[in-house]
Amino acid sequence: MDQSLNFDRLKELFLRLIFISRQDVKSKISTLKGDKKTLNFEHNLGEEVKFASRGNKLEEIISIFEKKDCVLLYGPKGFGKTTIAKKIGFDEINKNSNVRIFNSENQVILRNQYEHFVSNCLDIKNERFELNELIDIANNVITKSEVKTFFIFDNIEEFSTVKPYICNILKNNYIKILITAKNKDVIDFIEVGKIKEDFFNLKEPFEFINENSKIKFMQNDIDKIVQLLKINYQINPKELEIDLKYLNENYCFNRNAIEMIKTEKANIVYVFEKLVKEKDLLKSICFLNSDKISIEILKEIQVIENMEYLNDLKKYGLTDVNLQERNISIHRLVRKDAKLFFKSERLEKKIKSVQDFVKKENQESEECIEHLTVIDNEKTIDKQNLKDIKIEMKKTLHKYFSKKCNCEFRKSHKIIIKAYEIRKKLNKDADHSEIAKSLNSLTVSYRRLGDNQTALKHNLQANEMRKRLYKDLDHSEIARSLHNLAVYYERHGDDQKAKNFYLQAYEMRISFYNDLDHSEIAESFNSLAVSYRSLGDIQTALKYDLQAYEMRKRLYKDADHSEIAGSLNNLAVNYERLGDDQKAKNFYLQAYEMRIRLYNDADHFEIAESLNSLAVNYIGLGDIQTALKYNLQAYEMRKR
Repeated sequence: MDQSLNFDRLKELFLRLIFISRQDVKSKISTLKGDKKTLNFEHNLGEEVKFASRGNKLEEIISIFEKKDCVLLYGPKGFGKTTIAKKIGFDEINKNSNVRIFNSENQVILRNQYEHFVSNCLDIKNERFELNELIDIANNVITKSEVKTFFIFDNIEEFSTVKPYICNILKNNYIKILITAKNKDVIDFIEVGKIKEDFFNLKEPFEFINENSKIKFMQNDIDKIVQLLKINYQINPKELEIDLKYLNENYCFNRNAIEMIKTEKANIVYVFEKLVKEKDLLKSICFLNSDKISIEILKEIQVIENMEYLNDLKKYGLTDVNLQERNISIHRLVRKDAKLFFKSERLEKKIKSVQDFVKKENQESEECIEHLTVIDNEKTIDKQNLKDIKIEMKKTLHKYFSKKCNCEFRKSHKIIIKAYEIRKKLNKDADHSEIAKSLNSLTVSYRRLGDNQTALKHNLQANEMRKRLYKDLDHSEIARSLHNLAVYYERHGDDQKAKNFYLQAYEMRISFYNDLDHSEIAESFNSLAVSYRSLGDIQTALKYDLQAYEMRKRLYKDADHSEIAGSLNNLAVNYERLGDDQKAKNFYLQAYEMRIRLYNDADHFEIAESLNSLAVNYIGLGDIQTALKYNLQAYEMRKR
């Protein structure tokens, strides 16, 4: 058979099947020659690091790939799932495969990375595609290049995040997929090989230390390290890696370094305490972003004074540096412990400030009010220890609150205006997502200050700019602008206009998130319910409130949450207006009980709201005694 005719026929079929409206994209795909070199396809794995073998784990994964196209590697944080995934990725590169890793924590991060990957492959910059179109393009590009491709979807929390990509990709014979996740049940309805990454077994810590240590430890020293790090007879691989790197740097200078590893708190925290100049850099990396952070951004905000600090963090195993892509990432286990460490440091300073303030009996210290508010909201400390401080400060808080709110809004408003001006200057007044973000912030700020007309003006500007930026395609930021416009008209009593904008925002969110569950879609359901209730259409309001309630239950996995409690309360309002007081009572009680659990039976305005609603409801049911009881409870709580 004539091979050239085969190839031409194949090309024609691809271009018919693919849903691509852009002629230039079709043209680029049609010119691919079945050759890896025709694609701008660089891996993004970063530097290859020394890999400490975990028994025959690597061999197990490879053997599963011989039978299946998709493998799930699961296990808790810090067990080396990403490290193993990257090791297999580098092995695939050596076999002349294309390799790409995607951070799959959430839909937005994954979509942005996938879009960047497709744009790079075809050298098409700054373009937005529909998700189905994006996946079709990737599939056809890979098939046309006739090169084996290895995708890593790293750190997935929910299968819905990666489902559109994986279910389509698995139809492509050129692609294999490795997924990493905490939970083995994250994927339960496609054929996938599953393998668990676990704690080190009895032999592996000793092998790891011998393979990775710069120092020739005596056997009794190795035994001591293993004993110090063992919790419930188990060792976390990431914690051992960090502590071993610390010992590699310090053991020669301090022979007691092994004993100084503190096991009464997270081992990683001991390393944090020893950081001096690098501490601010680590703090910024932890709190800036959950994904990769650009080295240039850290330089711009003057966090990196010296590149050596970055190397020190890498040396201790706290961060990964990808010089190829000029970014920094931090291990999730390290991020979690570091955030707790820095939060604890900050709270200790605030507690001391408040204690000093009470001793001085200074009734006008704004700083103290701010500190006390942070401490009072912090669940990780023993609030009983602060009882005396809180009693002394309660009157001051009450007097100061309204004045402080107004002052804080005006302070933040000035900062928002300054940020807007800087962003305009940096981008030479051209359209930019950061400028649109500032316009949105100004909308919210002016609304808080009561200037609704100026808020509307900035909201309209943000909406128009985002439409130009995203070429009138569906986007979450445009939906946010539409939602804000609805809020404006709702506050001005134009419920019909508000409803129209809420509907536009809702439809765009449904399209943008591919009809998957999302907190913004639940927000739209809730807002539409409020809007229809204001227009007197209670049945339609009930329909949207039920949808919001069901989606929020799925989103928060049926756990207690303030938004679910809010939905329960809204359902009660609907049934009350429809005359079904008994059904309304049941939903009011569910909302009340959830709020009690959420706020640990402490005073809270939402609990007071529930008590008041129950009082009104029992009046409707004719039970005046119970109504009086709830009314008194609401009154006492609001006084406090």
